[in-house]
Amino acid sequence: MGDLKHVFCWSAASLALLSLVGCSSLTGTSNVLSNAELQNHVAAHATEINTIKPQMEELEREQALLKEDLVDLEQKIAKLQRSPVVQSASDTTKKAGMKASPEEEVYSSRSEPVVADFKSGRNASGKGMSTKVTSMSSNQYSGQFYGVQLAAYASKSLAMKGWQKISRANPIDYVDTAPLIKRHTIKGKVYYQLKVGPFVERSYSVDFCNMLKQQRAQTCLITRYDGEPFLSP
Repeated sequence: MGDLKHVFCWSAASLALLSLVGCSSLTGTSNVLSNAELQNHVAAHATEINTIKPQMEELEREQALLKEDLVDLEQKIAKLQRSPVVQSASDTTKKAGMKASPEEEVYSSRSEPVVADFKSGRNASGKGMSTKVTSMSSNQYSGQFYGVQLAAYASKSLAMKGWQKISRANPIDYVDTAPLIKRHTIKGKVYYQLKVGPFVERSYSVDFCNMLKQQRAQTCLITRYDGEPFLSP
């Protein structure tokens, strides 16, 4: 019992000594950084936060657009799975040896989009890159084709000015494209997306976006070609 008491006393004394050493160490450390140095550290952290914040907002916008594309794709797949295979009226009349009516001919001629060659500069390998875009009337921007988003702005007027700046810097890149502005809301914030297109296939829009990134250092992302047409200011 006496031995245990001595051990307990020795342990208590050791803990007290360690506490004193620890307090002494902390007291010495607290004098290392001055107020000015602490303020510099705080300012550096604030600068880092301000630098990262726009990148985080851009990632949020891209994530929201990807979610929209995923929902749209799932809806199209579900629609295709529900829809039976229906033979077109023009094919039916041809097989029956009958001539299609004028209404059927007009419908058949409009069922396929008018496709034109589109030269969009040169790709990363230095070879000419050719994609295809669809000629559409001004009232057909319903998102059935692909587009490339160039930027997002806080107002429509800023988006129009942004297009003016981008298109004038490299006019040949956008010679056969048409710009649209799409109003979009993310987490209560309203943005105005600047898009160009239209592209018949996603691969064409990917090629165009990659060309802008590699040759023009232009940020962009793939999206649906929808929005409102406008006249450059």
